[in-house]
Amino acid sequence: MGSNINIELANWRKNINYITLRIFPFVLSVITVYAVILNFKEMPKAYSYVLLIGIPALSVYMFFTKYSVQTIIKPPYIQVYKNSFRGKEESNINFNSIHKLTCKIRYGKYGGTFFYLHTSANKKIEFITIPVTNMKKEYTDLIIKELEAIVGKTVEFV
Repeated sequence: MGSNINIELANWRKNINYITLRIFPFVLSVITVYAVILNFKEMPKAYSYVLLIGIPALSVYMFFTKYSVQTIIKPPYIQVYKNSFRGKEESNINFNSIHKLTCKIRYGKYGGTFFYLHTSANKKIEFITIPVTNMKKEYTDLIIKELEAIVGKTVEFV
């Protein structure tokens, strides 16, 4: 049992997240607008307006989405580093402000193991994500055991 945990996304996952959330939305919007402009007269009006408003709105949402790249759990703080459109953002959460820790396991295509911390100010922060490809019970049990030892709070399954 160590005194801290340092979990960082693999480089290939960082690259996929960057492409999916930073480059793809721009390309998708450009292609959609271009296709609608070329085919505006042949397309039903409602369909073209939905495409012109919906796809760029979805792209903006994707572009502004933050994703965790590193979590460091070291007394007395949990540091969560997230990539956003502005760069890397750091959040420091003091152990004293943590109300509870939860773990959610989802199976299927968009599954994975997700760890959340709930603060005294009623904020829910996702700080560890294990993709479905690496989702093994041994990893989850080990992380839970280490979290409980370091933070001093039990992890609840939801």
